[in-house]
Amino acid sequence: MSKMNRKEFNELLTEWKQNFVNEANRVIMSEPEDFIGIDGEKGSQASRVQSSLMTKEIEDMTHLSVEDTLKKLINIADENVFIHFLTKSDKLDRSKVSSNEIKTLSVNPKVNWGDQQGIFSYKLNKQGLVNLIQRGKPASGDYGVAADYFQVFKIDDARTIKIFEIDDHVNVTLPISLYPITTRSLQNKLKHIIKESFYLISKNKIENENEFILKYSTLKSKIIKLYLQAIESKDFNSFIPTIAKHIELGVKKEVFDHEKKKKYNYYLKNNEAKFLFIINYYVGLISYVVGYINNTTSAQYGSLLWHMLGVENIDDQGTGFIHGNELSQAVSFDFSGDSLESIGTFKNYFKYPPIGQYYNMFVDIINHENVNWDFNIVTKKFDEISDPRDWDLKHLKKALKLNKPVRPTNWDKDNGSWYFWTDSMEGALWAFSEHEDKDTGLLLLKYVIDNCPVLKDTATHYYNELKKDDRESGYWKDKEDLYYKG
Repeated sequence: MSKMNRKEFNELLTEWKQNFVNEANRVIMSEPEDFIGIDGEKGSQASRVQSSLMTKEIEDMTHLSVEDTLKKLINIADENVFIHFLTKSDKLDRSKVSSNEIKTLSVNPKVNWGDQQGIFSYKLNKQGLVNLIQRGKPASGDYGVAADYFQVFKIDDARTIKIFEIDDHVNVTLPISLYPITTRSLQNKLKHIIKESFYLISKNKIENENEFILKYSTLKSKIIKLYLQAIESKDFNSFIPTIAKHIELGVKKEVFDHEKKKKYNYYLKNNEAKFLFIINYYVGLISYVVGYINNTTSAQYGSLLWHMLGVENIDDQGTGFIHGNELSQAVSFDFSGDSLESIGTFKNYFKYPPIGQYYNMFVDIINHENVNWDFNIVTKKFDEISDPRDWDLKHLKKALKLNKPVRPTNWDKDNGSWYFWTDSMEGALWAFSEHEDKDTGLLLLKYVIDNCPVLKDTATHYYNELKKDDRESGYWKDKEDLYYKG
């Protein structure tokens, strides 16, 4: 965001409030029961209110030929354009996507992640379009890429958090609604979302199947107990300062503790990123508490709280902020739809084998139509790669930096992330031993041996197995020098 003087800032903030706050209040004051799962399917219907509010008409372009589809996409591909694969809510449902769904841009009720529920998408800039044509997917993530249709839309930068990497650390661009970046501002925002979150709670006690977490002295259990006391007393306001204080102390302990700060250092190099990381912690914790009390998923509450803060979209350009396994992704949870401009629903010709079959047609169109196109993009690989058999040392280092959790001191304080991470990394170590380039496979395994003690034994096993493959032929002679050049 470019710098502005105080008068300009106040004018922009006033304009934002006038255009946004009424809409936010209309959503947050919906009946709490409207966000609860029904028929024993926890959260399966939780976004029906969000879906009904976040609905826009979108032009049906599925009748276009491959050539006309390419022409259309070439003309609209840009930095604020995104692609959403139109998947069915129920994967086991054999019925086709309906004509009504094709003509509607909305939230998939069963798609959520963390504390976000909305329209998940990938950037469709020029690089993303080339990736789609050549590889069948616009980024390294491949959720929904086998869908018969995809939808393309634009998002408004003014209501979007942009997250990107600069000089090996995270940087962000924040919307005006999150300014100013001060401690007082953080405190006010925390108290605001705590207060509004009470209106999303429909129960005043914990069901038996959820009671186990209250037995432990954790931050989550403390906050849940305070919420229940506040609900019972029917005096929310008197509990808000105490809840806020516990959450603020929790941030210091969970994020800024000397040891744990090492884990988050990638995200905490500048004030904007640190500010966002703290707010994300607030939203995640409070949405978890509400979901836990209501005995449903928490993602829809997170989207509501982000919405209350004036954030309608998050555009992660390669840091894993939204999803650690899909480093470049975006999510839109705009209830009014004002920050989204729908473009069209297209037939997904690019999913059919042989993948990349329309690349020559794409090049011919660019030449024939005299399109200004940077052909260096054509041969550029993904910035982030899903399959560990394609990783290089730089990507391994980034993956370790992004995803490595803090080892729990005892099992009851862990949310499972440590064990999930070690299992996933052991799978990656096997993939390194099957790497398309043996030199690189050895390099990656050696790095893990030297830098990840918990994985050392497994990495050593695969390292020796891979090295043994060609030991007799002398293939690995002097190859270990590659590691020290990495």
